[in-house]
Amino acid sequence: MKVAICEDDRIQAGQLENYLKERLKKTQTKYDIDVYFSVDDIKKIENDIIKYDVYFLDIELGKDNGVELARYIRSKNKNAMIVFTTSHTGYMHEAFDVHAFNYLIKPVTKEKTDKIVTQLEEMMYENEEKLVFSYKRETISIYYDDIVYIESNARRVKIVTSDNEYCFYGIVKEIYSELPELIFGRPRSGCIVNYRYVCNIHKTEVICKRAIGEEEIHLSMGRGMYNNIISDYTRYITSERGRSRRLW
Repeated sequence: MKVAICEDDRIQAGQLENYLKERLKKTQTKYDIDVYFSVDDIKKIENDIIKYDVYFLDIELGKDNGVELARYIRSKNKNAMIVFTTSHTGYMHEAFDVHAFNYLIKPVTKEKTDKIVTQLEEMMYENEEKLVFSYKRETISIYYDDIVYIESNARRVKIVTSDNEYCFYGIVKEIYSELPELIFGRPRSGCIVNYRYVCNIHKTEVICKRAIGEEEIHLSMGRGMYNNIISDYTRYITSERGRSRRLW
């Protein structure tokens, strides 16, 4: 687990770092923890922001705002899990739109840190699940979180990920049976969409995007599927995974 802490109070930063090390050693989890003391410190590592799995961000970073820093991190590393540390619960609503994984209310204690790390480990274990298939005589494995949608046309399946596309012969129904229902839905019989990338749902279509600034993708809705999709999508966005992983 690669962790970044951004906290302008050096004593509190060191305390959190020690709590994290103690907890991760107990479960023999491999870890790297780096500590930053300002927004500028993190922005200096622009090309390395993607290397962290988890960010612990103080919401109040001197004159800077931890929520704005979280938005910056999201623009560079959409898969990172963000945990805010704060003394004021009033900031929680402000941080909602960056889909924080959770919060640590100060004073940070060993017990609070242990609970958060347990949740993070469970989430990271889930995120190791992959879809495996054959493509051009090679075995390809893709993290579920990277799949945007899957579509078929005359037994030809297209898998669209956040940064790639794969086309091969197959059956969407069989692929869907391998995927977790909470994360994926079927707007019609020949289509699967990852709720993480959905930005809007209408009676006749599901709209998703591969990344910020990308064009919208319109996936047509099958007859009688709207209510099921809305119900399943609501379950997803209110789940722990949905709150921390969805993009829009």
